[in-house]
Amino acid sequence: NIDDTHPAFSDRLQAIGETPHLAPPQPGQAADTLLGAALESITRDFDQRWLDEIQPHWQQRYQETQQGRDNLAQLNQRLSDGETLSFDDLYQRALLTESIAADAESALAQLQSLQQQQPDNLQLCFSLGARQVLKDDGAGVALLKQAWAGEPNLKIACSELLRDYFWRQGEQETAHAWHQHWLEANQQQQAAELERSQILLSDKF
Repeated sequence: NIDDTHPAFSDRLQAIGETPHLAPPQPGQAADTLLGAALESITRDFDQRWLDEIQPHWQQRYQETQQGRDNLAQLNQRLSDGETLSFDDLYQRALLTESIAADAESALAQLQSLQQQQPDNLQLCFSLGARQVLKDDGAGVALLKQAWAGEPNLKIACSELLRDYFWRQGEQETAHAWHQHWLEANQQQQAAELERSQILLSDKF
């Protein structure tokens, strides 16, 4: 994404014609020799520090996942009981079906059904369109263009998705055009963030 300054590890390996493999140091090399008797205590200290830092994130993710499973089960049960769910509930159910149940195809079908009900919902257009173009389904192009035109906060994400889609399709000229939209949206966002980050004596409220 726009914050990443380096290619992915897999991309770097592919560029030099290598496959990933583990090459641990042989006994007597590296830390075994350099740290001597301190190796065990230093290793234990690093392990504990890592655990202290990562454990809260693990716990939070576990709780979020458990809550997501409960929510999805409740929504599915309400639907099975014949209850008419609100749009927000149905949208949430589709997202949970993808993220919690790991059923991307069912989630996509749910989003398509919702989009037919609310064709002008720009967040829904983006959610569905993004998933379609990532599968190289051209049906998502019109949805992303609709979201791009109607919601300023989605311009960067839509431009990036459309740029990459058209590049994969071999339509470089169109991809370059969407890259230009992406650049302009980023510049506009950076200018807005700069303006919001400072207060001048000349500002009036």
